Amino acid sequence: IKSGIKVGQKVVSSFGAVELLKTDQSIPKNYYLIDIGANSTSVSLVGNSELLATRSFSWGSDLITEKLIQKFNISEAFADSIKTLFGLDSRQTAFKYPLIQATESTPAYYREDINKTIEEELQTCLSLLSSSIDQLNTQYKVNGMDLPILLIGGGSKLHGLVDYFKTKLSKEEISLVTPKVIGGRDPSMFAVLGAVIVYNKYLSELDSNLAVNVLREE
Repeated sequence: IKSGIKVGQKVVSSFGAVELLKTDQSIPKNYYLIDIGANSTSVSLVGNSELLATRSFSWGSDLITEKLIQKFNISEAFADSIKTLFGLDSRQTAFKYPLIQATESTPAYYREDINKTIEEELQTCLSLLSSSIDQLNTQYKVNGMDLPILLIGGGSKLHGLVDYFKTKLSKEEISLVTPKVIGGRDPSMFAVLGAVIVYNKYLSELDSNLAVNVLREE
């Protein structure tokens, strides 16, 4: 209010993301779009490049950060960094070194400890994710196994997440997608960039003074 910005319309984040993906010729016409945010995740069914339906649930990558903080007694910034850099890293190395150094009151923790803690939290996401996909498969009478899955959102940057989902969902066609926009090449930018496209696409139908508010909602 103090800034003088008037919110005239809302843009559903999944709708904006799909509109942006339409501009990328390499994207298939039919797919599942999974948007993992900080506090919530959405699963969208896209057919013929159009958004058909979205299911959302309260789970986001911040829960992984919180679990790492509680488990290893580390700062939020450090938890975020090891989550993104190491995540579910299953690579075997000859030299085993601690990611979290030992203190007088705590032992050292290694990559395997980080992996295990993150995977424990991801079990909740996986359960909710599978349920959402099953609901959409049933409602729209589609064979979800025939559709590729695209991952977007800040939470999708977790190292090893694509391979983890491929294994747990028994599906090979899962990929992380980033916007092909200069200055916006980050999977967390889809909703905002998509809102810009929506605004320009439907400009004649909207107030010319519109400020777009992007929300993750049905």
